[in-house]
Amino acid sequence: MASALHREVARHHKDAPQEAVIAELLETLFLVSLETEEGEPITLHIAYLDPAKPDPSPPPHPPPNRWSCVKLVNRVPLTVPALAKLAKASDPRTSSFAVFASSDSLFVWGLIDQGNHYHEFVNFNTDTGPERPGWFQVSVSGLGRLNASIGYVTVAEVRVNSVLTQSVDALRAGPLRERLQPGIDDYLHGIKTKLETELRPRFEEGRRYFQEIWIETLCRLLLRAQNYRHGGALLIAGGKTWVDLDVKYAVGYDRLSRAMVAKGIHEVEEFAASDEIMTLMDEDEQSLPTGLYVDEWVSRDEVEGRRSEIDSAIWFISLLTRVDGLAS
Repeated sequence: MASALHREVARHHKDAPQEAVIAELLETLFLVSLETEEGEPITLHIAYLDPAKPDPSPPPHPPPNRWSCVKLVNRVPLTVPALAKLAKASDPRTSSFAVFASSDSLFVWGLIDQGNHYHEFVNFNTDTGPERPGWFQVSVSGLGRLNASIGYVTVAEVRVNSVLTQSVDALRAGPLRERLQPGIDDYLHGIKTKLETELRPRFEEGRRYFQEIWIETLCRLLLRAQNYRHGGALLIAGGKTWVDLDVKYAVGYDRLSRAMVAKGIHEVEEFAASDEIMTLMDEDEQSLPTGLYVDEWVSRDEVEGRRSEIDSAIWFISLLTRVDGLAS
């Protein structure tokens, strides 16, 4: 893992740390992952960040919620006991530790805030993600589990006794993706058939976008169920009746699918109204129809409402996996 990470970091930084330093950092983090603090497993994020130049290329107009790094008054040597204790001061969902090496000695020198936005993005709860601080990042996500990345690109993973340097996106390519296609097609068909005829070409332009929305929603549902640590599973039956399936607690709930279709319809309507407004502005029209602005804002408001509805429906369904482990 150290070799793979060093190779990638060296491609981006001419003064990258030596491979031995990265190996020491990863070994320390791996040993930390085997520890507990106050009876709980340890999870944390670190970013390799130079204290002399923590933010070498800030944007000219940084957003209010951009990350910042607060320095510790005294640097803390990067050791297993120290990091295990410090871990309680951070939560991977919102903050991370700034780590650096000087004279081949690793130390923790600060805390980075505003990590919520990254966490929301990687869990598909927002459409855009922030820039990530540091030359590279490493997370401790469980017992013997490390993930090293540069920005949003995973370089290598350690899972107890195996190292993975290539990831497979099974939901976007391969046999599993092919089995999911009928569900995606039903979703797309539901949006298209409920649109006004003149808006259907606009939908076709965004077909790939809506396919991705379907996959992202499934990812959110799976991640939510996974976070319960209860071994939940989903059975996607595709509308079939499974005579051999013994359903213990039957309940009909199609709100998620209905909300997704409704959100897709209003997104197309919003896109169409926004594009028409921009076209008229580019043509230097002296006035714009009020109705266009009304259509745009009404559609945008509906999209936000449906987005909230979808989030709540995902919570509802994911909780069902905690009863006997399988939701269909």
